Amino acid sequence: MTQRQVHARFSWLCLAACALTLACEPNVEVDAAAEPPVGTCELAVTPPSIDYGTVSINTVATASVTVRSVGTNRCLVSLVAIDGASDSEFSVDNPPPANLILEPGVSWPVVVSFHAQSRDLPRLRTGTLDVQSNDPNHPAQTVALVAKIDIGCDLAITPNPLNFGNLALNIVQTDQLALQNNGTRDCVISQLALAPNTDPDFTLAIDQITAFTLSAGQSASIPVTFEATGAPPNLRTGALDFILNSTSQTVASTVSIPLQGYIDTECTSASELIYTVDDLGLLASFDPTSLTFTQIGHLNCPTHSTTFSMAVDQHAIAWVEYMSGEIFRVDTRDASCTATTFQPGQLGFDNFGMGFLFQPSTGVDTLYIAGGAYSTGGNLGGPTELGTISFPDLTVHSIAPVSIGWPELTGTGDGQLWGFVPPFGSVTGVATLAQFDPTSGATLHSYSYPEITSQGGWAMKFYGGSFWIFLGNSVYAVSRDTAALTLAIDGTSPDIVGAGVSTCAPLHPTGTRSFRRDRAARR
Repeated sequence: MTQRQVHARFSWLCLAACALTLACEPNVEVDAAAEPPVGTCELAVTPPSIDYGTVSINTVATASVTVRSVGTNRCLVSLVAIDGASDSEFSVDNPPPANLILEPGVSWPVVVSFHAQSRDLPRLRTGTLDVQSNDPNHPAQTVALVAKIDIGCDLAITPNPLNFGNLALNIVQTDQLALQNNGTRDCVISQLALAPNTDPDFTLAIDQITAFTLSAGQSASIPVTFEATGAPPNLRTGALDFILNSTSQTVASTVSIPLQGYIDTECTSASELIYTVDDLGLLASFDPTSLTFTQIGHLNCPTHSTTFSMAVDQHAIAWVEYMSGEIFRVDTRDASCTATTFQPGQLGFDNFGMGFLFQPSTGVDTLYIAGGAYSTGGNLGGPTELGTISFPDLTVHSIAPVSIGWPELTGTGDGQLWGFVPPFGSVTGVATLAQFDPTSGATLHSYSYPEITSQGGWAMKFYGGSFWIFLGNSVYAVSRDTAALTLAIDGTSPDIVGAGVSTCAPLHPTGTRSFRRDRAARR
């Protein structure tokens, strides 16, 4: 054979041997067009972190992240996204397609934005950009994200509106308006004054500063005085105005805080107290400022039943309900008790919580009740209804069902109706404080307090900006402004089963009262 023939035969033998080998391995597939891999994927993600600095509210800050293939083989990028634990205001504007392939030397610019939209704390927002690929050494890489929101001047005003509630004739009360800058830049306040149409019974201090600046975190108090003097109308109104500006605002804004006070000729000093009755039938007054009880006397109402609930009107008369469903009239000066014509069980209201509610626009005080059928075992059970009792006929009127359980009620001098249920009277098994719509019974606001676990008698009334909850041998206070709970008396209180306070009680914790002896001197 020639050399050409020898070479051809050798090539044929090689092909035959190769075919024989493949025949022995039937699961191996051969792709003649495939190219064997050369090198590996190496992916670079830069920069490793982004600090957007301070970003003004309602603006967008952007930054770029570069994802680049720097190895000797193509890279498969399977994920470029904001991590789920990141602040929601971080986003990727141009997410790459799924399973992005980057040849060596090729990059993809990723635009990551921060949208400053929420004023909520914390102001420092953090996040993470996740990048995943087939890089064998760095399959998952991250870029740390951080931004600080600049909300400018953020002025909180408490209370707003400022309502002095019901004041007896010739009472002078001073309450504090609190201004707090919760923002990130100065709040500039100027031209602070009472509005021109403000009733003259409202006054500011003679030396009140009318222009000042509150830096971030600073606060100031503005004392406003209301003198319950003069002839009708009983309802007095006005406003405290000022100009608010900030380095973050291009246009100043005018702030107007409504003022209101009601001169109530029915209110007396005695009707401003909280009254309680314990499981032994002892009537007492309770002073929230000193957390002390002052004994008045034992109830001697003509019944063999025990007390269930109590409400106190503007004349400091206590209306005490017993387990029998009877209501008795009690003089809070000496605990003397007289029967009434109230008929128990009207409209299915066998037992109920009680509280007076004042409507400032009409001057009407209404007794609200909430309850239903009380189980024979002494447990709170079954559905409850909201209703009222009219005077002087003491007739029950039903309004609507109550959804939170079996509440004790309290009204306020500025027209709010609230109820409290302990854990054993709640539909959820958790102590709950809720505000009701007096016309429909709907729950407007609701707060749960699993920390309240005491057992025993219970009652709840509003005084000086807080709800005072008597439960077993403990007393709790809940701020109406913040809903914060405080344990005021821990295990040493009498076992209170009923409490009452009139709508003449102070509305705010900072108020100071005095009696004006010279009515004519002011005018």
